[in-house]
Amino acid sequence: MTGYEALERQRGVRRPNRKLTRREKKALKRAQKYEEKLHKEHEKADKKNAKREAKLAARAEKQAVRDAKKNAKNLPQEKSIFVH
Repeated sequence: MTGYEALERQRGVRRPNRKLTRREKKALKRAQKYEEKLHKEHEKADKKNAKREAKLAARAEKQAVRDAKKNAKNLPQEKSIFVH
């Protein structure tokens, strides 16, 4: 029996009318440990992606502010002509 099958049995997908053997218990424990490891890896990857997205958004916002200042500075000033 593979660890995944043991995990399915633990969840109730396949439930025989007997106790789990030592081998099945060990396989179940390994499968649960592996699932936990995958879960942690996914959380870590999600956190890393969120951080990168936030960094890119901040960089884009900073660039937009810089461009706005640059455009405001380079616009030709209107000269007021006073007629007496």
